[in-house]
Amino acid sequence: MVDVGAILRTIEKSEDFEIPEVSRYLQVYRKFSELVSSIIKDLTTTDEVDLDKVNTNIAKVEAVYDLTDSVYEVLVSNVLNFLPINSQFSNG
Repeated sequence: MVDVGAILRTIEKSEDFEIPEVSRYLQVYRKFSELVSSIIKDLTTTDEVDLDKVNTNIAKVEAVYDLTDSVYEVLVSNVLNFLPINSQFSNG
């Protein structure tokens, strides 16, 4: 997923491509990625566990769960169609 994210960011920054779907996808992907990173950071750096931290992380996990389908479904069904590598395979 990291490689795909790098490719999509490159496409987004490229002046040769104007693909609004990539920008929209990256917004969702960034939110997803930030939530996952935040959960990992909270779970690995916290010495004390209290109810507020548990509830906060439960909410983050639920948000990740809600975003997971769209992150991967959109990637597979739409965004990969825009990558240059796909056009080389579909043309011959």
